[in-house]
Amino acid sequence: MVAKRVAAMLWAVTMSCACCGIFATEAASGMDCTSTVYQDQLALRVVRMVNPSDEEVLRLLETAVSPEHVGEYSIAQVCDVFDYLDERWEYVPDRSNLGDTLTPPWITLLTMQGDCEDFAVVLASAILSLGGCAEIGLEADEASGHACARLFVGDDWDAVVQLRAYLRFRYRTAHVFVSEDDEGHHWIRLDSYPGDSFWWRQGRTIITCKRVIFDVPPSKQTTPLVPELGE
Repeated sequence: MVAKRVAAMLWAVTMSCACCGIFATEAASGMDCTSTVYQDQLALRVVRMVNPSDEEVLRLLETAVSPEHVGEYSIAQVCDVFDYLDERWEYVPDRSNLGDTLTPPWITLLTMQGDCEDFAVVLASAILSLGGCAEIGLEADEASGHACARLFVGDDWDAVVQLRAYLRFRYRTAHVFVSEDDEGHHWIRLDSYPGDSFWWRQGRTIITCKRVIFDVPPSKQTTPLVPELGE
């Protein structure tokens, strides 16, 4: 079983690319994205879809990770995979009359199409396969919902600062958001780039978030290495 824990919590925060979009709207689907029942059902389906052993996920890693980044698990590998997907991804929303539909990673990678849930499932599968720790946030405000893969980046703030510097350098941005959960673990979102925030760009506030965590962060073993700037 890949998922060792599925943790749910209400998380209020005040925090465009090919992958970013919404997974449902009340107007279109008739469902309340902020309801506990809705998010619980969606979380169970997400758990079933994430698969780090998927053959297409393994093939993705072989293709996407640059030769100079092959080796011990690092943030550079995660960025290589994200960039590869983002350059090729076509955002296709669910058909509103069918509600939220999830696709296994192998199908998603063959078509390179899907919504934010599908993108998050593929990213989480890839991160786990690389040796990292990931979670998927099922987030919502009054208007709509959004799914986002998040990467565990460690408990040591000094290491997180180095990682933020790498992401700022690689993506030429001053905005790299890091969240800290109740246990002191640090996470970054993978929206339009690693460290971005869909909600911040939209000027909106999350009301509810169910966290679907894959492999509880045990120690520095799942903390990605940070290359020297310029690598």
